[in-house]
Amino acid sequence: MNTMKDKIDTAELEQLGDYELYLRYDELLDEIYPDCSIAGLSYSTSNALKEIDPTAYRCGFNGWLNSEVSEGLIIEQDDEYYLPN
Repeated sequence: MNTMKDKIDTAELEQLGDYELYLRYDELLDEIYPDCSIAGLSYSTSNALKEIDPTAYRCGFNGWLNSEVSEGLIIEQDDEYYLPN
């Protein structure tokens, strides 16, 4: 969490909305894990997890986002998220 002295100028940074954040997480899941097969039908891992166990999906998303922020791959500022330059 940033303090007032850690404030950055976000004017030049690309802001990531919820859609973009979830899309990045879904892409990671689908890249790491193969499609799931249920009753002979194939589903992306991200979609299957989201529909079958939304709590596990949300926990995984939160862990991923926290990791991205702590590694500096995504910047959090006032509950908004940005890509660093």
